[in-house]
Amino acid sequence: MKNYIFINYLLVLLIISSFIFGLVIGENSSGGAENDSVSILNNVNLFNIYSLREIPWDIYKSTSLPLFYIFNKIIFKDIEFIELVTTNIFFSIFIFFFFYLTLKKKLSGNKIENSSLLLLSSIVLLSPYLRSSTFWGLEEIIGVFFFVLSLFFYEKSNSNKNFSNQILCLLAASLTVLSRQSYIFLLIFYCYEFFNFNKIFDKKNILIFFALLIFNLPMLYFFYIWNGLLPPMAQDQRGLSISLVNLPFILSILFIYFVPTMLLNFKDLFDLVKFIKKKYIYIFLSSACFLILIFFSDLITIGGGVLTKIIYLFNLNKFFLSLILSIFSGTFLIYLNCFFEKKILILFSLITLVFSTIDIVFQEYFDPITFIAINILFLSKSTETKKIFNYIYFSVSYYTIFLIGSYFYYNL
Repeated sequence: MKNYIFINYLLVLLIISSFIFGLVIGENSSGGAENDSVSILNNVNLFNIYSLREIPWDIYKSTSLPLFYIFNKIIFKDIEFIELVTTNIFFSIFIFFFFYLTLKKKLSGNKIENSSLLLLSSIVLLSPYLRSSTFWGLEEIIGVFFFVLSLFFYEKSNSNKNFSNQILCLLAASLTVLSRQSYIFLLIFYCYEFFNFNKIFDKKNILIFFALLIFNLPMLYFFYIWNGLLPPMAQDQRGLSISLVNLPFILSILFIYFVPTMLLNFKDLFDLVKFIKKKYIYIFLSSACFLILIFFSDLITIGGGVLTKIIYLFNLNKFFLSLILSIFSGTFLIYLNCFFEKKILILFSLITLVFSTIDIVFQEYFDPITFIAINILFLSKSTETKKIFNYIYFSVSYYTIFLIGSYFYYNL
């Protein structure tokens, strides 16, 4: 037993060391971090020169709400690049810390040793997008932090049914949306979870409604002065409308993060094959629909996620790209519906719906929030301890390969 505890702590130390090393060398494993930092510094300059009421939003280079800049402006009088990186480092530490606390509460009945929980929590530091966003002072980290914080209070409210934890959960979720409006799926999910739909005018429902209204007044203010859901520059460059062709791309990206869960759902490879044979009609029909959807659409060569990039590396034509993506996304859709409980289906349905309105789908929109959500919502006290151990070690290897592959893809 002492041997595996030592290995766990050693792996945690290696992951944290790799994070520090990535900071020192200015790692860019997400591809666009270095270029995005130019826009970040432009926005920082606006907040340094103007007060919040006077900011010329027509030259604000972002699609997101400005919580990141407001927070840094409160902390620092004049914001510099080093301050952005410093605050993001602290946010990353707190993401790791609250992720660990949430998993500890979630798996309190599984007799999972502390070192194993630390190891599972530390995997979030292998996320290419969390790492690059931290090292290059990008906006996303503050949103990921409040995302984790909301799940922390959500798990606390589930364990003790304390109404104050639900309010804190909604506050954290509202701050998540204030960092990036595409996180609106989180507020919708929590409203579904907390509202008493059998008694609409219940006192608790009324309190939740007014709390949400107060928490989201800043967001409504920005929508009002922008005359839309996006800043003026982003409105000129991008539109918001449902794009069905995004569905298979989103599902194929989500599939990447759900691969380790197959260790918990299937006994072995033969069990997986057995599932595919049993559900082959549903898999075929969903894959066929996605194939038609992708093949007869105009594809954008950027974005699309890791699976799309791998396909492009082999220079496959549009038909084979459409075929491979449709098979993966179709199979994953059936897998998701067969093995995951209602609340997970609702959350990821909301995620898919929200991000299907975006013109170009990027992997970074789902990383690391998908990994975090899966582990907090999917793992349970009923999961066998041995399976969780196997899941943790496989996940460490899997996400390490994912990080290394991402780094070399963008730096070679």
